[in-house]
Amino acid sequence: MDDLIVKKLELGPIGTNAFLLWENKGSEAILIDAPPNCGDEIPKILKENDLTLIRDLANPWTLGPYGRSERSLVTGD
Repeated sequence: MDDLIVKKLELGPIGTNAFLLWENKGSEAILIDAPPNCGDEIPKILKENDLTLIRDLANPWTLGPYGRSERSLVTGD
């Protein structure tokens, strides 16, 4: 495995910590603990680094009793 890149992000209205991880020279990324509807920053980073988001791992303590909706965190669809 090449180097693992960990990008710490502060997202949402209160600057919630989130992490985007990918392998150097890789094409897939994992997003950890990002808040819902976190805006344009993640798609921009994915595009700049030619990455595809393959996992969105959410913290259950921040999601309320029903977890994340089916709405896409990254695209808002």
